Amino acid sequence: MNFVTQEASRFKPVVPLMYLEPIVDVVLGDVSLPSGTPLFFMLRPSMLDSKRFGRADEFLPERWSSGHSDVQPHDAKAYAQFGAGPRVCPGRYLAGVEMRLVLSMLSRNFAVELATSPGSVKEIAAFTMMPNAMPVRLKSLH
Repeated sequence: MNFVTQEASRFKPVVPLMYLEPIVDVVLGDVSLPSGTPLFFMLRPSMLDSKRFGRADEFLPERWSSGHSDVQPHDAKAYAQFGAGPRVCPGRYLAGVEMRLVLSMLSRNFAVELATSPGSVKEIAAFTMMPNAMPVRLKSLH
C-alpha cells in the first residue's frame, strides 16, 4: 500500500507548491535573488519529468520498491511531496500512515467504483489540491 500512495501522490501531490524565501542574497544559476524574495516551486513537473522517472506517465507503484530496475531512471529526490532538507514536513510519516490506513480499510471491505465519468472530475487548486467532486460507489465484499 505504501508504494501505491507514493505513486498516487507523485501524479497528484496534495500540496502542489512549496514556498521558500532566501534569508540572504543568493544567485541561482544566473539569477540574482535578493534576501526576502518570495519563491514558489511547483512540485508536480519534477515528479512527472521523464528525465527523472522512467515511464513517468504510467502509474507504476513497483517503481518505489528497492531493487526494482525495470523503471529507470528513478530519482527519488525529485519526489518532493513533503518538502526536503531542514524544512521537510514534520507530519509526513503520519500523513503516509493515514493514507495507507484508509486505503487498506476500504480495499479490505469494499470494491470501490467511480460513480461518474473520470472526465467530470476537476482539480481545485487551493493550499492543497483536491477534486471538485469524487462520487464513489462502495460495494461490500462480505
